[in-house]
Parts: sequence; C-alpha cells; structure tokens
Amino acid sequence: MAKIFAAQGRYGAALSSMKNAVGIVRQTKEMTWLTVESVGGWGDLLTQVGRGQEGRASLDEALSIAHQVKNDTWTAIATNWIGDFYFYQGDYTNAREQYDSALKIAAKTPDRERLCSSK
Repeated sequence: MAKIFAAQGRYGAALSSMKNAVGIVRQTKEMTWLTVESVGGWGDLLTQVGRGQEGRASLDEALSIAHQVKNDTWTAIATNWIGDFYFYQGDYTNAREQYDSALKIAAKTPDRERLCSSK
C-alpha cells in the first residue's frame, strides 16, 4: 500500500503504511529479500520526503541484509537507494559512485530489468 500511496503523492499515508510494514517484518527477525525491500524501502521513502538522515540507517541495514542473504539483485537495489540518498543530499559524486557500483552488481545477475533500471 505504501508504494500506491507514494505514487498518489499521499506521503503521510505512505510513511504510516511503510512504518507498519517494517515493524511487522522486523518482528519476524527473518533475513530475506522481503526484509531488504521493506527496510530499504522505508529508508528510501524517508529520503524522498526530505528525512534522509533519518532514513540512512535503514538504507545501510538493507544493504547489509542483502549482502548477508547473498542476493545480488537486492544488493544492487539497496546500493541504488544509497545513491538516491546522496543525490537528494546534493552529493553527486558519491551518488554517481553508488550508481556505478549498483550497475556493476546488477550486471552479474540474470535480472535484466534490474540491469536496465541501474543504467
């Protein structure tokens, strides 16, 4: 629901929905791609609404989990989110480094959609 709310520009509802989802996922204590998507999506959403410093810890957590579960697709996605964090902060040099890193990671996966979006 959070993605739908965000697409509609209803960021308050998106934040509330995503916060609830992250809480549920964290309660399970499972380390899966769903954890990466939820925790990283939360950090990315915070970044998009101007609360990037608050969201950075979630982005780092998502990247760490993606490495732990050894999932290159989600590692590329999390790395792109960190690139977005730097981009929204106006730090284009670090943003570019993250985007380039995400592209290299995505190139190692069979996920052509991820490769295209990383480009």
